[in-house]
Amino acid sequence: MVFPLDLSLDPRPGEGYRSASQWARRVTENWAARELYCWGCQSPHLSAHATNTSVEDYRCPSCSRRVQVKAKNGPIGKTVANSGYEVKLQAIRKNVAPDYAFMSYSRTDLAVESLFVVPGSFLSQSVISPRTPLSATARRAGWVGSNIHLDRIPAFGKIVVIADGAARPKVQVRKDFSQIGFVGSFPQEQRGWLGDVLSCLEKLDLTSGSSFHLGDLYAFEDSLRRLHPTNNNIQPKIRQQLQVLERQGIVRRLRPGLFQKV
Repeated sequence: MVFPLDLSLDPRPGEGYRSASQWARRVTENWAARELYCWGCQSPHLSAHATNTSVEDYRCPSCSRRVQVKAKNGPIGKTVANSGYEVKLQAIRKNVAPDYAFMSYSRTDLAVESLFVVPGSFLSQSVISPRTPLSATARRAGWVGSNIHLDRIPAFGKIVVIADGAARPKVQVRKDFSQIGFVGSFPQEQRGWLGDVLSCLEKLDLTSGSSFHLGDLYAFEDSLRRLHPTNNNIQPKIRQQLQVLERQGIVRRLRPGLFQKV
């Protein structure tokens, strides 16, 4: 039997904490340990990892999928502050970045309002940036955190688990995850390009079955060059990603230079 998620937050783990951030950490961690399940296999729960473990909070006891949760009181914005930039960059380069679960909750209503997952395969150098180093007077002077730019990640790479205060069926969440599993089979640089071209494709705001020209994607050449400043072959890269998306059934080639969104 599949039990629905309980979206209510238990405030008791946060009792005694004056800091709002400490209260939030304890309460949201308690909810995640109680309710989160694995989207990569049939495991009904995730195991909490050791405190302050680098770039991960939870791990699936069955398939060892690694997950980091980022929770916020209120809507998740376009950019989310995160852990050390160099640590995250190394994880991306080594293809060991965890999945990220972005959770929005209401402290007033003591309830989870939304949650979506970005698989680690969709994290690339294009979607993170360094934050300003901490000042010389700070306890960790010179430390550089990171930003995750969610607006650079295609909707294709954001798996909705909870939306508008309602949990989606687990079977559908797992199906969505399995459909984008092919991205993880590519080298890190290729995955970054796939995500970037998918983001450009989504900006064309096409409905299923709509057609588009290769030139429509070439129009994003300047923005892609800013994300990949060392690459001088932007248009060939765009064509390469379209070939991948065609093989995966995401787009269909109608004739040279003309495609259809499937």
